Amino acid sequence: MLIKEYINEHSFIRDISAYITKKIKAHKGVFHLALSGGKTPIPIYKTLSGEDIFTNTILWQVDERYIPDTELSSNTRMIRETINNIFNTTFICFDTSLPIHESLEKYKNELRKHGIKWFDMVILGVGIDGHIASLFPGTFGLSDDLVINTKTERFEIKERLTINYPMIINSKELIVILKGKKAIMKKLEEETDADIFPASILKKHKRVTIFSV
Repeated sequence: MLIKEYINEHSFIRDISAYITKKIKAHKGVFHLALSGGKTPIPIYKTLSGEDIFTNTILWQVDERYIPDTELSSNTRMIRETINNIFNTTFICFDTSLPIHESLEKYKNELRKHGIKWFDMVILGVGIDGHIASLFPGTFGLSDDLVINTKTERFEIKERLTINYPMIINSKELIVILKGKKAIMKKLEEETDADIFPASILKKHKRVTIFSV
């Protein structure tokens, strides 16, 4: 696990964007990139949208709140507005217009169609309770499906659709983006039980880079 700490947000955004750009440009064939939602990645995605790197890239969604994709807190909406609309890149997301089980099956069918069980790169954040994607405490080992439905009582929108632990662990490279979360870093270093602190699973991956500001 490589940790890169910053005191300047501009350098933080610049370096993450440059790192992702370099990886995509060096890759031969289709690059499968999974994107998390939230506010922290927005300036990074906007910076990436200025690079000509998505012509041979398929974007996937890490997780989504089970809400219409027109709502402000929709990850799908945020990603489309920051990247997809600019390049008309293929973006595969959870279809929240469907019942949950149908949305999960549709996503799994896309994975099957592209013949993948993992991604070339996954961009993740870590929540205050240690959740990654929408994998909250108490979800480890509940299912080995590639994508699952989870629930949380901590946040207003309780129903979530998310890639599962096996997809994260088997992906080739993980990028973790943290902003103002020094306590999370300390907890990540100390905690080993993924059922209590899901982000601790990241320590089992051989290619994790954490960018922290």
